[in-house]
Amino acid sequence: MMALAREKPHTRPSELLKAARREKKLYATLLANANQRFNEKVKELSILRRIGDSISSSLNERGVCESLVNILTSEMTAENCSVMLLSAERGCLFLKAAQGQTDQAPRYFPDSASQKGIAVGEGVAGWVAKSGKPMLIRDTARHSRFKHITGGMKGISSLLCMPIKGDEGVLGVLNLSHPDIGKFSAENERLLRLIVSQAALAFNNIRLFTRIKTFNEELEGKVAERTKQLGDSERKYKSLMKQGAEGIVIVSAKTGKIMECNDVAGDLAGTKPEKLVGEGIAALFPSLKPDFQRIGKSTKSRKPLTAECVIYKPRRKREPLYVGISANVIDLVEERVLYLTFHDITQRLQLEKKLKNYSRELEQEVKKRTGELRTAQEELVQAAKLAALGQLASGVAHEINNPLAVIAGYAEDLKDRITNGEEIGKNTLMGALNMIIQSGERCHSITREILDFSKPRMARIEPHFLGDIVSASVSMAGAHAKERNVPLAVGGNALRLNVETDRNHLVQILINLINNAIDASPSHSTVKVEANEHNSHVTLSVTDFGHGIPKEVKHKIFDPFFSTKVPGKGTGLGLSITYQLVGRLHGDIAVESQPGKTAFTVTLPVKYEEKGK
Repeated sequence: MMALAREKPHTRPSELLKAARREKKLYATLLANANQRFNEKVKELSILRRIGDSISSSLNERGVCESLVNILTSEMTAENCSVMLLSAERGCLFLKAAQGQTDQAPRYFPDSASQKGIAVGEGVAGWVAKSGKPMLIRDTARHSRFKHITGGMKGISSLLCMPIKGDEGVLGVLNLSHPDIGKFSAENERLLRLIVSQAALAFNNIRLFTRIKTFNEELEGKVAERTKQLGDSERKYKSLMKQGAEGIVIVSAKTGKIMECNDVAGDLAGTKPEKLVGEGIAALFPSLKPDFQRIGKSTKSRKPLTAECVIYKPRRKREPLYVGISANVIDLVEERVLYLTFHDITQRLQLEKKLKNYSRELEQEVKKRTGELRTAQEELVQAAKLAALGQLASGVAHEINNPLAVIAGYAEDLKDRITNGEEIGKNTLMGALNMIIQSGERCHSITREILDFSKPRMARIEPHFLGDIVSASVSMAGAHAKERNVPLAVGGNALRLNVETDRNHLVQILINLINNAIDASPSHSTVKVEANEHNSHVTLSVTDFGHGIPKEVKHKIFDPFFSTKVPGKGTGLGLSITYQLVGRLHGDIAVESQPGKTAFTVTLPVKYEEKGK
């Protein structure tokens, strides 16, 4: 139509008509190409979503491999599909799963020592694994890698082989093949790149989970080993205390003189035992006189007493010796005696020190491993987030279909008028073109909004005429309403009111609600759109007279990916995005539903104020 605008003022009508027909043909071609690309994108997104739903949260290698070959065999132009994973230890690719068109289900090949692998660099799959680059072969009979095979590979004419790359390099290879020539294109290669990126995330998660599991098992083994060591040390200590020879001294409770002592006690005192007999108890270890005074008091209380102290053995260069002392009062026939035992606890204290060091080292090791585990868990969470974002992107087709319907509607109308030879006024033509341009801009805006679903941007708040926003929303939904034979009725007392809001947000809110109402309405049933003022707020209500929303699912309608529509008719993102957009505008949304009637009401402030002011 821009060509028409550039025509000279005195151009003849026949020439204008020819130019218009050329322009119409161009637009029809462009529209057909756009529709074809759109349908291809929808199919791609469907495949990606199926694969994402099947493998994103799976930690089972068999399940991931079988899902990949099953979905790709059913969705893409491939007669056969296989997954090979790289064994770093053996340096080979091993077949894990395969499926052909004649197979009822995927075939899985578990690890086996006898299984023959493909060496890295060997054949097509080996070359792809080594180079990390994909290989697209349109005719194996003419390809250099198959010249030594007469007629190419039996039963395989087209081949597409893609590396599965993870954080640490190539993880494996994904193969697609077909018996006919030229069955795979650059578009298939591009789509397969997206698919293997999701597969790589899944395999990375599986390997990370395996590492965490192995680490936990190793950590449990180390803890068990250290616990056993601690138990062994404790048993050894008890055995030494029980079976080791102790120094024994018997002291008269009446005189405080040593009555008897053994060789070990004499050795501890640095003298012969017989020289100690008859001496006072303090002669045993002069440095422990205060301790022996306490021990002497125990003869009166008859309570057993223990003590640990340091002594310095004579003739041994003042070498310190840690000694444990036990005192017990024993009543003999002739008199009361104090039974003293002296035992060397130097080794025990050294063992206790070692145990403390072991405990400290173990705590540090556990702290270190716990940090590594936390990091690994954070990586799993991040991978899950990326997978969730991949699922979110698959809903673009649902939201972008509305403005595309407007574009198609106006283009079809112009086509019919030109075909029927009707004269099209400049204002009419410019109005149609403006709506097509606005809808194209709306596509861009919707794409940005859906990608921002988990990372909201600030609203662009400006004064807007509410009637213009309602009119634009109803106009954009008009083609869908016409297709379903559902009239749209607009009313209310606030259509002439100026409100401070984000125009794009509010238009998207209304379009989502109106389109949902149209889908829920029977043919020839009216959908009402009303705008009313209530003090400092406005309410925008969209009412349909369909079947209503069941009570048991009413609380779920704003949840992401929840939909009451039949499979394939909705993604469950529309109302979830609407709820989020209303929140950004500091508004509320409510729903009232009963059999035969459903009304969604959005309440917004007339004057927008930043929260916290």
